[in-house]
Amino acid sequence: MHPGKGQPLEIIQEEFAGKILQIQGVGGFLLVRNNGQLLASKTDMTTDPQTLAAMMTLSNQDSKSLQSTMGLGRYHYLMVTQENIGKLYVFPIQNHLLGVIHRCPDHDPIFVKRIRQFIHGLAS
Repeated sequence: MHPGKGQPLEIIQEEFAGKILQIQGVGGFLLVRNNGQLLASKTDMTTDPQTLAAMMTLSNQDSKSLQSTMGLGRYHYLMVTQENIGKLYVFPIQNHLLGVIHRCPDHDPIFVKRIRQFIHGLAS
């Protein structure tokens, strides 16, 4: 999630967007800092990306509270379903949240696997 040597942040964001949008089933994405700051987004939705970023941040905070209260381990992803969004999968990545829009009516574990492989590829 950090710019490479000599590369401006905008170029990194464009490369990131290009790669994630190539994954089969991705209908858009949002990249957000844990504090709610929207870093990048590409969606075709009428919902304001800043509103989705706030929803992702609040969902993350709620999940962390549940983890702490119940003594659970770190979550791998959250899934939020809304009629006008479809499915929004939220993946924690270090100090960021990646929201990925999937328009399929059913939960798709293969889609989730593709996104998780993409995320793991970022670290290597």
